[in-house]
Amino acid sequence: MEEAGGSCPKPTKRSIIARPGFGSSGHPIPLLSNHFKVSVNVTDVVFYQYSVSITAEDNRVVDEKRKIIDRLCQTYSCELAGKSFAYDGEKTLYSLVRLPQSWMEFTVVPGNQLQNGKAGASVRQTFFHDDPKNFTDVGGGITGVRGYHSSFRTTHGACLLIWAKSMLKILRVKPRHRNMEYKIIGLSQKVYKEQYFSMKVRSHDCANGEPQVVKITVYEYFTKHCGIELTDFACLPCLDVGNTKQPIYLPIELCTLVPLQRYAKALFPTLKASLVASSRQNP
Repeated sequence: MEEAGGSCPKPTKRSIIARPGFGSSGHPIPLLSNHFKVSVNVTDVVFYQYSVSITAEDNRVVDEKRKIIDRLCQTYSCELAGKSFAYDGEKTLYSLVRLPQSWMEFTVVPGNQLQNGKAGASVRQTFFHDDPKNFTDVGGGITGVRGYHSSFRTTHGACLLIWAKSMLKILRVKPRHRNMEYKIIGLSQKVYKEQYFSMKVRSHDCANGEPQVVKITVYEYFTKHCGIELTDFACLPCLDVGNTKQPIYLPIELCTLVPLQRYAKALFPTLKASLVASSRQNP
């Protein structure tokens, strides 16, 4: 084991390197994701990133790496100046302060195993709620629990792609304000309050009484002309139930899927395995 000696140098204040530019090839498209935007109020903060390697003396696969990093921080608190770190559970560690040395090696003994590694905390977590409605009986005295997995991902504009469009296409829906069924052909390019469409209205000022074509948003149409307040999913795109030449936009919150529809598309491997497990009957 090597110990660091001497005083810890003060971190040098550095400015964050600006992005050199943006992509110019292809066509821009809007994306929507189920995420929460995380912002940093301090603009001049400096983050230090370190590579982490955790190995066992007998070359076995190392499990529970976060516990090893936690044990490391407790055991070598003085060597690490008592600072806390953010660890992604694999090979990267982040810190707001510079470590005493650019390369450090420690020996950690969790239980009866001897491990080697370098410093951390946790930025990815999985949450489970103790609620019976989230429980699923998987058999053998084992209960499955639904939960949420959270992780920080560096993205421009805080957007991550979802597969909603391909999953919803060709399914039939029924809006609550009309006794009709529609087939989904896609999603609108913009959200309720920003998606415009052409609408014919009659103007009393027009001498011949012919209707005029005006541009109106989906939100304005349903709130002013239909008397329906849209609030639940105003940040989401609309369902397009028209055709390629003439789109018809319906807010998602007004629609329900028509029951007992046959889903003819290929299932994801996890969904296919779940379907087989639920429909299989043992001899």
